[in-house]
Amino acid sequence: MLGGRLATAAYLLTASALAAAGCSDPNGSGDGAASPDAAALSAPSETADSGHRCQAAELRITVAGHDDPGGGQVHQTIDLTNTRRQPCTMTGFPGVDLLGAATDLDIAPDGTVTVGAVDPNRQWSLTRQSADHGTVTLAPDATAHFVLTYLPGDPGADPASMARGLSVHHLLVTPPDDTEHATIAWTVTVALQDEATHPGTYVGPILPGA
Repeated sequence: MLGGRLATAAYLLTASALAAAGCSDPNGSGDGAASPDAAALSAPSETADSGHRCQAAELRITVAGHDDPGGGQVHQTIDLTNTRRQPCTMTGFPGVDLLGAATDLDIAPDGTVTVGAVDPNRQWSLTRQSADHGTVTLAPDATAHFVLTYLPGDPGADPASMARGLSVHHLLVTPPDDTEHATIAWTVTVALQDEATHPGTYVGPILPGA
């Protein structure tokens, strides 16, 4: 009888030890649920996202102030504010297209100019300024900017002249390394130089601050 009771007790102790080991398996291979501490350690951190690339859908892009440094050009500042709850980064230059109305011209080999129809949505992809640039990290609600330098056009210029203007009504702004753009209302007349080698209208790099 005593031997049977000792064997039964040993069996129960061994089963209890095995059950405890299964519930405390740090790899979660047992049937027991992970402890709250383990679940907290495996949760992603909201602050560990500083390498996220800023995207058009997450930025509030606005036309800010401008200045006229002389020489006929105007410097227009465009602000980009991070609307996410986490930081994001931008490196380099945005893509900027001007969208506006312009008169089409047909220039013959002998130089004869024929005035065509007005294109209400002429699109001009701007060139980039030759300038140094780095990576800008935007905290939530922080703002960066870039400068759009443009050469004003003459709204009253002869439509057949090369001084004709592009009556801009919108900017299409694509953040660096993004494939989507934001459409921003902007009303100004710019000298249309979309076929020039060195146009007087171009885009600078992303810079920190407003």
